Amino acid sequence: MREYSLAKTSNVRIAEELFTYLKKRPKTEMVGLGLIYGPPGLGKSRFARQTSIQNDYIYMRLEATMTAKAFATKLLEMIHRHFGMQSLKIKGTTSEIFTRVTEILENYSDLVIVLDEIDYAFRSQKILGSIRDIVDLTLTTIVLIGMTDAKSKLLALDSHYFDRCNFGTVKKIV
Repeated sequence: MREYSLAKTSNVRIAEELFTYLKKRPKTEMVGLGLIYGPPGLGKSRFARQTSIQNDYIYMRLEATMTAKAFATKLLEMIHRHFGMQSLKIKGTTSEIFTRVTEILENYSDLVIVLDEIDYAFRSQKILGSIRDIVDLTLTTIVLIGMTDAKSKLLALDSHYFDRCNFGTVKKIV
């Protein structure tokens, strides 16, 4: 699987250490929320995808037009696919779909979800709130991948996020 290998640059090691730290944290005492951020074109998304493939994490890319319901639906679809669950047409309110997501995640404390392009969620308090609720209600680890100013935007939008989040700044991955 050479196509999925990454050169072990100092930034790759820093990002890998963030994942390791979050996975080994005392789960009942600390939420598993991390943020890797840096300028465009440095390989953050490539790192996130390849690390997810290599380690059997769920990788999900947020989209510019994503609503809270679309986020919950896509995440539930990704969870179903990841665990080989039957894929059904997902119906219900945003709250009902989100409840199904958290009910499943409560049973998988070692699961890691990587959410790429987190900057798109800065437009939606409901998406940000849903992510925060997942890490608060379950033992799931979530790593956010964002642009240069993601850390400062997160602080400006929601100080509760900032208090829960572990950070890794990326200068260059590839």
